[in-house]
Amino acid sequence: MDSFSPFGKYQLVKIPGEFEEDKVIVPVSEGAKVLFAGAGLTEDQKKFAVKVASALDYSDGDCAFLEIPKGRFFELSDAAAGSYELIVFTGVDFSNSALNLKMPKYSLQQIFDTPAILTDELETVGKSREKKMHLWGELKKLKS
Repeated sequence: MDSFSPFGKYQLVKIPGEFEEDKVIVPVSEGAKVLFAGAGLTEDQKKFAVKVASALDYSDGDCAFLEIPKGRFFELSDAAAGSYELIVFTGVDFSNSALNLKMPKYSLQQIFDTPAILTDELETVGKSREKKMHLWGELKKLKS
């Protein structure tokens, strides 16, 4: 598992003013252990997400969902990332984030010491046996 810490532990990054009003800030967890973040998370996609989490022994109450509309700038702090045990980004474009990193799909990474994975949109993953196998192949590393 690779690790990303794009900025020094206490380095502040100024977000350009034109993004301030429209940005999505990833919240600190209020009890959830797994965060699914992406665009257009439908009820069916959320049900699939809960199935994925349950395979890792999490309950539906351990899951949180965050809408990040396509093309919208988003910000993830080390405090927010550290409040979750796993973050699953679905169809997210990291060029629209303060993280400014290139995260490969279906490869478990560390962002601020928190396991994170980038997938296609959950609807696409749910319909593809190959993508489900790639996702599970990475996530089962968390169980060992």
